[in-house]
Amino acid sequence: MLWSFHRDGKQLTYEIRTPEKDTFDIIIHEPGREDRIERFHSAAAVDDRARELQQQLVNDGWWLASDPRR
Repeated sequence: MLWSFHRDGKQLTYEIRTPEKDTFDIIIHEPGREDRIERFHSAAAVDDRARELQQQLVNDGWWLASDPRR
């Protein structure tokens, strides 16, 4: 799954991948920075982190590309 956020003409994306059974990676592609990878070993843990990350981005002024309010 891929999410795309925008702010000040820049784009930040993150995606969730399952490279191995029972392993979940969040890969964060941020402008001007190297990609970051966060690894989890349960679907619940990666889901919690994805929700936390989305809230953090919104609090920092990023908006979700598919947000109909934009």
